[in-house]
Amino acid sequence: MHGSLIILFNKLAKYLSIPATFIFVFDGPERPKIKRSHEVRTAVLRWTQTVQNLVRYFGYHVHQASTSVFAPGEAEAELAMLNRLGRVDAVITSDSDSLVFGARTVLRSVPHKDKQTADEIKVFTSDAVRDRLNLTYEGLVLFALLAGGDYDPTGVIGCGSQTSLGLAQCGFGERLIEARSSGSPFLSILDISNWRAELKLEIATNSQKKLSRRQPQLATQVSDTFPDHQIMDLYTHPCVSSPEHLPSHWLIHQPSLCNLTNFCRERFDWDDDYILEVFKSRIWEGAFLQMLYSVRMAGLVEFY
Repeated sequence: MHGSLIILFNKLAKYLSIPATFIFVFDGPERPKIKRSHEVRTAVLRWTQTVQNLVRYFGYHVHQASTSVFAPGEAEAELAMLNRLGRVDAVITSDSDSLVFGARTVLRSVPHKDKQTADEIKVFTSDAVRDRLNLTYEGLVLFALLAGGDYDPTGVIGCGSQTSLGLAQCGFGERLIEARSSGSPFLSILDISNWRAELKLEIATNSQKKLSRRQPQLATQVSDTFPDHQIMDLYTHPCVSSPEHLPSHWLIHQPSLCNLTNFCRERFDWDDDYILEVFKSRIWEGAFLQMLYSVRMAGLVEFY
C-alpha cells in the first residue's frame, strides 16, 4: 500500500495545477458482485479511509451520497449520472462503460509512449459518438451486450466490434430498450422475442447493408436468452443516488499543507528535509495556482 499511496500522492499533486474542482467517487455496497469475470469484494477496504483523507488534504472532494462517503453502487455509474445531470463537467476514468452508463463527456489518459505533450488526454463525448458513428445511447447499450463489456466480457460469441456497431446503427438498440420498457411483462417478453428474431435475420441477410457481409453462422450464436435482462438492467438502471440527495455545487477547497505534511511524516516516514524537497518540486506551484484560481470564486472557497 505504501508504494500505491505514493503514486496516488504524485497524481493528486499534478492535479493541483489544473483549474478545475475534482470530485472522487468510491464504489459502494450495492455494486454488482461480478465484473470482468472476477468476483467483486463488497467489504470496505482497510485503506479506503486513508485514501479519502489524502484526497481531502489536497483540497479535492470525496463525493457524499446522502449520508455515505460511497456511491450506492458502482462509482462509474454514479459519475455518469452526475455528468448527465450537469453536476460535473466530465468523467475521468479508464473504464470503457462510462458512456454506456449515460456519461456525456469522458476523459481518458494517453499512454506515456503515445503522448505528444505531457498533459495530453483523450476526450470522448456522447455527441461525437452519435455524430461520427451514428451511435446513440441505446446503441451503446446494445454494442456492450453484443461485443461484451464489464458485466459479460464475452457477449455474443463471434460478434466483433464492427458487426456490433453495424447492428446498433440499424436501430436495434432503440427497439430493444423500447421492448424492455413495455408496461406488461408478457408483452415485454413477446416484444423481445420478436426483436431477437429480427436481429438474427439481419445478421444472416445484411438487408440494411450496415454489416460487412451476411453472417448466417453468427446468427445461430444468438441464444434464445439473449440479451440477459439482469446484465441489461445493470447498464440501463444502475444503482445510483437520488438527484435530491446530490449537492448543487462543490465549494473550492484550498489544499491543507499542514495535513499533507503530517500525512507524509506518518504514512511515508519522510523527514522534514525530504518533505520540503518534495513540496518544492511537486506541491508549491500547484498550491499557489489553486489560490489564484479561487480568487474569482471567493464566495465558494473554504480553507482547511
